[in-house]
Amino acid sequence: MTNNIRYEIYDAFDEELPFYLQSNIERTQLMCSHEPNWHENLEIELCTYGSGYILCDGEQHRFAEGDIAIISSGLIHYTGTSEQIKYTCLIIDNDFCNKVGVDYKQVRFELIVRDEHLKALILELCNIIHINTDVCRRAKLYDIILRILIHIREQYSVDQLPDFYHIVRTEPLKSAILFIHENYCRHFNLDELARTVYKDKYALCREFKRYTGRTIVEYTNDLRCHRAVALLKSGKSVSEAARLCGFENMSFFAKIFRRHIGRLPSDFISR
Repeated sequence: MTNNIRYEIYDAFDEELPFYLQSNIERTQLMCSHEPNWHENLEIELCTYGSGYILCDGEQHRFAEGDIAIISSGLIHYTGTSEQIKYTCLIIDNDFCNKVGVDYKQVRFELIVRDEHLKALILELCNIIHINTDVCRRAKLYDIILRILIHIREQYSVDQLPDFYHIVRTEPLKSAILFIHENYCRHFNLDELARTVYKDKYALCREFKRYTGRTIVEYTNDLRCHRAVALLKSGKSVSEAARLCGFENMSFFAKIFRRHIGRLPSDFISR
């Protein structure tokens, strides 16, 4: 089965730190999300144990202990394994990159590298972030992030934009997913979506199904239902949640909700 693609938005970084850092992410063959994702931010992964692979825009690359993956902006990617793997994930704030002059959107980086200096910087970041008693903690963390950005820009950047085939193949899909995430709260049709992403609607439907494993309607309804779950848990009524998620008919909402969530909307209302 083709994996579903998840678009991730990182726009609420801690005011104190310009990055997200998660250590010791563990995956096994049975403990995997099976959802490739993409986002605008630069992402760096350090494999700390075991081996697996990184699937990047449809191509699979081996990822083993000591390897570092530098995932460029906008690439559809997924980290998996048939055995066991542990890795650290670093996602850096767009605004910080722009402020220090690392225009990561205009370059591509080598995907898999082995670099002891870069590895040491990432491990140093992991150590210092937990030392809350260090009076220079914030300054040191900024310093390490800056050194990481400088190092990968100087050593591993490929000064070229994605090739034309890559843009033609993936950009309409990404634009369609963005459109759905921005407009799921209202009614829209396939013609409007196709006009927005400058793609023939029949070709768009084929590509969408190929890369996500779902039709556009299925993907949209699944997103709407999961957004509705969050609204119901926050205290919204069933009718409010349905309306705010783009459903105009209550019986249709209940039917689609049960199909995608496996339960009734009322099951999520606090008693």
